[in-house]
Amino acid sequence: DDYHPSKETIILLAIALELTEEELESFLGSASYFLPKNNVYDLIIRFCFSKRIYKLHEINSLLNDYNCKLLGY
Repeated sequence: DDYHPSKETIILLAIALELTEEELESFLGSASYFLPKNNVYDLIIRFCFSKRIYKLHEINSLLNDYNCKLLGY
């Protein structure tokens, strides 16, 4: 009852489920998270879902290119 998943956990689940960008936003919203459009990390995550990029190594490669925190597994 007291568990609240992190934003990263929600994103990783969304990747595994291969959600659309809209589904991701709804999924994040259900846990009170969102993807602001003024943050490089969130823009990359949004881009990956909009282009249906679900391979974690590809997403992490993009995150790494912009010196962002990588998604864990």
